[in-house]
Amino acid sequence: MRTHAARPTLSTLPLNYVAPPGRHPHNVVDLEFNGAAIARFNDVLHGVYPDAPHVDAARFAGLVQWLLDLPPKQSRRELRQRLARVADLEKMAADRDWDTDEPQRARLARLLEYLADPDDVIPDRTPRLGRLDDALLIELAWPAFADEIEDYLDFCKFRREQHPRGSPPLKRSAWIGTRAAEGALWRQVLQVHHTRYVGPISDGLGL
Repeated sequence: MRTHAARPTLSTLPLNYVAPPGRHPHNVVDLEFNGAAIARFNDVLHGVYPDAPHVDAARFAGLVQWLLDLPPKQSRRELRQRLARVADLEKMAADRDWDTDEPQRARLARLLEYLADPDDVIPDRTPRLGRLDDALLIELAWPAFADEIEDYLDFCKFRREQHPRGSPPLKRSAWIGTRAAEGALWRQVLQVHHTRYVGPISDGLGL
């Protein structure tokens, strides 16, 4: 079960970024945001994850400013960390052993279709900034896939280590059965430890 925030990286992109006082913003006048492109971005985003925030031109401009304010090496790393999660999504979508349901498969296809388009809010050919909107889409839409992708990656680990045989449903059943048994064992261990350390204290109190 996922215990951390539903996001693709440890950090989050600053949707409401404002340049620190006393610093001169970089010149981004040449970068114009097309209203139709922004509308499409939000349409895809909310079609995949309805609870995501709306991203308008001001927020895109702030993110552009933020990225340009970072050292080049760090700005590349911020984008690369998010874009790297696309490989997990593509792998899950193509894996015949995994049984993503049809509505989820449609959402995933819509996300991947947008990410493959080089001409979106910020054209991919734009130096340093070209994949910023793609990285933002991955981050904001991630809650729609976070639980499933965690399960899928655990299934991949199980399949790699245990080499289950049979049809895809049998492989998934083997994975579920093994993890359930491990969970039961872990609960038993916790119960034993709880009894061992709490029991004597209770006895000492006359309970």
